[in-house]
Amino acid sequence: THIIDLCSGGSGPILDLYPKLNTQPPLHVVLTDKYPNLPMFKAIRKRNRKAISYITAPIDATCVPPSLTGIRTLFSSFHHFGPEKAARILKDAHDKRSPIAIFEITNRHIASFLLLLPLPLLIWLATPFIKPFTWRRLIFTYLLPAIPFFTLWDGFVSILRTYSASDLNALIKGLPTDDYHFEAGTLKSRLHTGIVYLIGYPTPSDRPPLDTTL
Repeated sequence: THIIDLCSGGSGPILDLYPKLNTQPPLHVVLTDKYPNLPMFKAIRKRNRKAISYITAPIDATCVPPSLTGIRTLFSSFHHFGPEKAARILKDAHDKRSPIAIFEITNRHIASFLLLLPLPLLIWLATPFIKPFTWRRLIFTYLLPAIPFFTLWDGFVSILRTYSASDLNALIKGLPTDDYHFEAGTLKSRLHTGIVYLIGYPTPSDRPPLDTTL
């Protein structure tokens, strides 16, 4: 009945996803982060009082408190963790028998790099309409174009750091699978070059894995 969203940042796609999760009883989403964006969390909570809450304390994705029970999700954030910490995130979910779902909209494909190239132009066009208005943003977008440059650089680095499905399968090697099922792959997408995913959930040894065919 709960989604524990890890590394929420500014909430990511969870706000768009939630209305599509038409479950009974309704799911409740808990936003968490090691560095909580409290102003954003409070604004989201105000608009979605019954559906979404947040944790004010820092939550480490590699060691989630046992009190936070539910499906753990990470949206476009798993690539921020090196292999050692990434493996610890999966082990923590496994050891605490918590379901986990990881999704990345970037992957190491030449098309991903090409899709990023227009990003500086989009930033230049959109900046005058971003609220609240600040002169500092204009200076570092047009006069000294640090914002477009570092945004593009961050995108390139994120692509290079994104785990492939085979990388994810390598991370889960060594974890017992007799009572916990892992599955990694890439979903086709019209808007992206593919969405890399990994799901894991506890299952009795005598029960076959869920059919996750899309």
